[in-house]
Amino acid sequence: MKRPAGQKQFQVFSPDPPDDPGFAMMTSFKHILPLPDKRILLAGSNTIVILNTVTNKILHSFKTELGIDLYSAYLDKNHDVWFGASGKLLHLNENLQLIEILTVGNGLYNIECIAEDGPGSFWLALLGGGVCRFNRVTHHYINYTTRNGLYNNTTYGILKDRMANLWISTDRKSVVHGKSVDL
Repeated sequence: MKRPAGQKQFQVFSPDPPDDPGFAMMTSFKHILPLPDKRILLAGSNTIVILNTVTNKILHSFKTELGIDLYSAYLDKNHDVWFGASGKLLHLNENLQLIEILTVGNGLYNIECIAEDGPGSFWLALLGGGVCRFNRVTHHYINYTTRNGLYNNTTYGILKDRMANLWISTDRKSVVHGKSVDL
């Protein structure tokens, strides 16, 4: 379907009111996650906002006092929100109340992607550190790198399919395929 000349295809969104302090703290929106009840989560460098998509009102805003960038976002089956930062996982409930901050591995690598791997475990893509299987209950972790068969340690994304296969995107045009392992 052809649009009439001059008709805009996209509309710039601004919450109501535009001077809302939660919105004003945002430098940019890097992550968008759908939440239940017609809400979305928007996250920027160190600010997280929950927005009602019907009323365009900000329901909650949270500014991390850590001064850290958020590299990945994930909504788990319990509607808790997880953010990957540089060597840390931030765990918040759906109302943005901070539950815990967990250090992953040596804390040196950005967590680029979070993928749930059954109850209590995540697979994490680490920028320069391979991948990590992290038990969020015991905080035990195992790193997997080129020594374990990864083509490259710069990993960006992880997908676990229905057959428990892991698909890992890495640098240098490669995708790694492997089986999920027990922790």
